[in-house]
Amino acid sequence: MSSPIADAWKTVSPNPDPHVDLGYELRRLTVIHVQEGGEKYLFLPGESEHLYDDEFIVACPDSVRRLDECR
Repeated sequence: MSSPIADAWKTVSPNPDPHVDLGYELRRLTVIHVQEGGEKYLFLPGESEHLYDDEFIVACPDSVRRLDECR
């Protein structure tokens, strides 16, 4: 016997369109290099009205992956 959630997952595209399928809006980000000689960056929303605590992700370097490596 399958659950409604399991049935819903069967209909989801494995590569959903961020805008059409997920309702995301694409926005420009400001990228700031924050460490000399290292690979640390700060990504900020392009518009100041989006600088709220609930619009940030804090991630350790091991959590960040190149998208082309995830295929």
